[in-house]
Amino acid sequence: MAALRTLMITQWYPPEPGPAVVPAVIAQALTQRGHEVEVLTGFPNYPTGELQPGWKMSFLQPSELDGVKVWRVPLFASHDASALKRIANYASFGLSSAAGVFWGRLRGKIQRPDVQWVAYSPITVGLPMLVSRAFGRIPTVVWVGDLWPDTMGVAGLQGADSVLKVAGKVLHWWCNLLYRHAEAVVVLSPGIRDVLVSRGVPEEKIHFIPVAPDESVFRPLSVAERAKARERFGTEGQRRVLLYAGAMGEAQGLSTLIRAAAKAGDQGPEVVMAGSGTQEEALRELAASLHAPVRFIGRVEQEAMSELLGAVDAAFIGLSDAPLSAITMPSKTQSIIASHTPIVCSAPGDVAAVVGENDIGLVCGPGDVEKLAQCLHTLATVDDAQLGTWRANAAKVHREQFSAEKAGEATDALLRQVITQK
Repeated sequence: MAALRTLMITQWYPPEPGPAVVPAVIAQALTQRGHEVEVLTGFPNYPTGELQPGWKMSFLQPSELDGVKVWRVPLFASHDASALKRIANYASFGLSSAAGVFWGRLRGKIQRPDVQWVAYSPITVGLPMLVSRAFGRIPTVVWVGDLWPDTMGVAGLQGADSVLKVAGKVLHWWCNLLYRHAEAVVVLSPGIRDVLVSRGVPEEKIHFIPVAPDESVFRPLSVAERAKARERFGTEGQRRVLLYAGAMGEAQGLSTLIRAAAKAGDQGPEVVMAGSGTQEEALRELAASLHAPVRFIGRVEQEAMSELLGAVDAAFIGLSDAPLSAITMPSKTQSIIASHTPIVCSAPGDVAAVVGENDIGLVCGPGDVEKLAQCLHTLATVDDAQLGTWRANAAKVHREQFSAEKAGEATDALLRQVITQK
């Protein structure tokens, strides 16, 4: 099969965590299938909003990461609750990357791709996408990581309602323009597909490809490795432990978890919270005021996440009680499943269906403190055999639905398909 030159455009890329995982997994999977992959991205500043130590911004800074050519462009680093600062972050990458792809192609630094894969979050990534297409109408596949402009409401952005309303109207127009200029649109959940169809995107253009985790990081641990991990993270006691790891914002519904943990008290598990975000301070204060059995351990490096998941009995996935939550599939879902870790899910829709229908943990609705407290009590008292069943079911789901191999195969096939449609 002929090698393809593939340009990937994404605001986030390793060494950043979170939204950088999917582009990195896809880049690696395509490279293994013979693609010559180049990535156009920003400088690492997620999730703190500050440039990571050791980095200095410059225009079209080249590097190589795991066999992938990476071009980085400067941007305004920010990730706080200010709508204006977040917009500045997104817009600066859009403008900088558009200039980067123009200059890079004009000067022959960035090779002419056969096809391009574009991560649609934030939506300002459409600027470099359109500039790149101007150089010979490059076939384009867009990956919808967040549903815009809807995602602005659940991201905890703060600003004047009038500003957000105007931005919403403009972004609806912008999104529709970009969908029209893409040969294929990839969604990460069936719910997003249904919404896009209702907004006029042709159904035949939309493809559901489940997100795959970074399998070099997220893997099951042996019994001996689990024992060492429990000792490292202080979870070796008799009490069951539930982990939340990730961003601490309004969208994750974490106040519900803390209130439920306080309600369950000694009859529930210890809750360990790893990560940071705009709501971290408020969550710490809430846990302290309720005397909840919650322990905050700060950010944990990506490389240690498999060990952290191996040190606990289950992991928590939560979403706020918002309309967008029903069609949201947090990327941590696949990472937890790849580690064969049971899940306690306080969310509606697609993510709840994955957990419930495949019997890999416990499920309740979003924002329901009473029901979540009952789930926590169940986790604390269920026998080891049930935990083993949940782990085995998670392993099966990862193998059959969410592996990097399956995501790579599907993406490779789609990229080759859109080239023939040119």
